[in-house]
Amino acid sequence: MLLHYKPIRFSILISILFLAFVQQSCKTRYTYADRTKKLETNEREAIKAYQDKYASKLDKIVADNSAPEKTGPIKVNSEAVAIAIKESVNWMGVKYRIGGMTKKGVDCSGLTYQLYKKAGIELPRNSSSQSRYGSPVKRSDLQPGDLIFFTTPGNGRNIRHVGMVMEVTSNDVIFVHASTSKGVRKDNLNGWWSDYYIKAQRPVNTP
Repeated sequence: MLLHYKPIRFSILISILFLAFVQQSCKTRYTYADRTKKLETNEREAIKAYQDKYASKLDKIVADNSAPEKTGPIKVNSEAVAIAIKESVNWMGVKYRIGGMTKKGVDCSGLTYQLYKKAGIELPRNSSSQSRYGSPVKRSDLQPGDLIFFTTPGNGRNIRHVGMVMEVTSNDVIFVHASTSKGVRKDNLNGWWSDYYIKAQRPVNTP
């Protein structure tokens, strides 16, 4: 009888210990989940309190830094255009460098920025902003000094490039730009670039 009694008591003991472990484990998991939920609730309440307190200040900061860009042509004479075109000759052959603004390397909007800066006019720095500066011009009405904007293959109608018109004849529109492959050079709008033309802007009034 004794040989059978001890194993039975031992198995009962093991079962009791296992049940106690399971109960404690469930209690621990519940406590952890409850604590996590409480922390998340406190965090949400803290964020809401911060937003309620500082929302008006944040809105003002955003508004102050979202001032509309200058639009409308600057009232200057054709001398500014002549200066910009003359300055372009000094940039011919400069290699392309994204973000560049010097003769060690320049990108397309950096070039147009520097050409007009020489004429005393400060354009926005990137091509997208330059495309909203000044007055829109029809392609049939292009004049020297106008900025012309292009997309590139695979970019739909998104503006990716800018150049400045240097000369207009009955058959040709010659413009200067910073080509990614060949640097600053002249090209004809009525050639390969015609398929990627988007729009034109006139940054200055000419009498």
